[in-house]
Amino acid sequence: MKAPFFQLIIIYAVFIPWVPFARNLSHRLGLARSTAKPLVIFSDSSPGSIRRMTIIRYFDWFDRLVFGGPAAGTDNTALPQPDLVPEETLPAGVQVRLADGTVQSGFLAFRKIMSSLPLFWPVAIVFQFPLVSTLTPRLYTGLLRAGS
Repeated sequence: MKAPFFQLIIIYAVFIPWVPFARNLSHRLGLARSTAKPLVIFSDSSPGSIRRMTIIRYFDWFDRLVFGGPAAGTDNTALPQPDLVPEETLPAGVQVRLADGTVQSGFLAFRKIMSSLPLFWPVAIVFQFPLVSTLTPRLYTGLLRAGS
């Protein structure tokens, strides 16, 4: 039959469940943090916000973020920080509550999320440059208005 199995083996790699494998490996190697994790707060009334959180949850392979608020389907009292921002006051973007209690929103929150996910560390390094961190908040708000 001469089926080209070995030539197409990379295509078969798509069907491997990589996320559970990465999480299991991180727990075995001790890469999963036991300290307080950033709490990502987002609104479930915006389709664009739900889309962004779905993507971020997929790439959170090492469980470095905690998702909360009305969109997470959790009770706010069970979260590490029960005083979440009410859903009607959330912007179209995302907010991140850090372990020290400070809240970052907009581009700063997005930059914190990117620095928490190891796959996006190269992007997070670029976001730290002075010119990039000056121009990208405007671009971020423009993209939020266009995508929501």
